[in-house]
Amino acid sequence: MPVGDEAVVLARVLSCPELFDVESVEEAEEVARKLVEGELEPPLEFFGLRSEAVNEVLAVTEGPEGRNVAPLGLRVFNGELGAVLYPGSRTRRNFEETGRMVACVNPNPVDFLRALFDELPIRECGGVPVAEGTRAFLVLERVRESGGGDDPLRVELEPVDWGLLHPRPRALVRGEGALVEALVEFTRLHLGESHARRCREALEVVKRTVGSREYREAVKRLEERLGARS
Repeated sequence: MPVGDEAVVLARVLSCPELFDVESVEEAEEVARKLVEGELEPPLEFFGLRSEAVNEVLAVTEGPEGRNVAPLGLRVFNGELGAVLYPGSRTRRNFEETGRMVACVNPNPVDFLRALFDELPIRECGGVPVAEGTRAFLVLERVRESGGGDDPLRVELEPVDWGLLHPRPRALVRGEGALVEALVEFTRLHLGESHARRCREALEVVKRTVGSREYREAVKRLEERLGARS
């Protein structure tokens, strides 16, 4: 069953009425009730995930070595969820053992640092292990996978449960920051070629992590300007 106070869920529905096509508080209240009672499946955007992008989340996994929390790029493309797990990581070893993880949506980059340094606590929330600072979470299970061994393991995932702990969840998206970085470097092109190089490098990150039309158009415009300078 979903985890979340109905007041928090209602506040979230009211903040994004377009996701549920609601036009009044009464309609929002009915949607919130259905969500809490498990009668309605929310879209992924409800949890602060950006569609057509790689969303940076904190993945909590369990395995023979115990619980682990670590940053993970959760891929949300064409309405499907996926991830790439690399050899040697505890996240991968645990996931290979259980086929299950909890994706915790947290907008604070400092908590990602704490997770890397094993300083971020994990707590129980409705029987689900979540990282401290989590605003929303998805319990994900393996659908199918490819690769593995010494190669990256590519997994397709499906949500089997969820929780909303804050009315304003928001995942980090590397491409958003990378576009800002590219723009900053673009304003400094007159200072030397190194800024053009860094601008192009940032745009490559954008292309890898965000696939929406507006971001593709932004990348195209900047690359055209960079090309005109050559």
